[in-house]
Amino acid sequence: MTFRYFPNFPKGADLEDGLCTVCGNKFVIPMHMLYPPTSLCSQCLAQRKGKVNIEPWIVRQLENAMRVNHQDWLEQDIQACVAERIDELAHTPPILWLQNNEWPICTDDFAQFIGEITQEKLLAEHQWNVLQAKEALREILVTSMPLWEQDDVTLELEWTLLGNWLAIFAFQCHDSWIYIAQTA
Repeated sequence: MTFRYFPNFPKGADLEDGLCTVCGNKFVIPMHMLYPPTSLCSQCLAQRKGKVNIEPWIVRQLENAMRVNHQDWLEQDIQACVAERIDELAHTPPILWLQNNEWPICTDDFAQFIGEITQEKLLAEHQWNVLQAKEALREILVTSMPLWEQDDVTLELEWTLLGNWLAIFAFQCHDSWIYIAQTA
């Protein structure tokens, strides 16, 4: 089972131990993320037997992005495209820790969730060179939080917290990346 906005599912998904009320599968999406609240597995979600709640402000953000990127489109075309993409997102499992299913927008669509940034991933990408991995973390934090304190002491603290009290989610947007950093 693949999801357009979550190609690496189930890695990083927000799933709980429980039984799906539709099919009896184990591991369900948290009830507070679904509308109406029920116990539903990702397979039933993909089969349109329920949906993830999408906040109205996320819909408005996508509408605004569509208007900016498709100024020559009729309003009915924008609304049809928005409805299609919101429906797709509403049938995509939520990400663990991501508040209100805040999927970032990429031009005129939602970005693809690729995974969570961890120390191990950064080290592997930089041939286990700790200094290079920490500098990569600095660049991610500066990109995702422009007002972040950039001194070496703060970087060392963030490195220690990464994966525990600090979560960084990576989304792909065409040829670039969008990072969302959250603290617990």
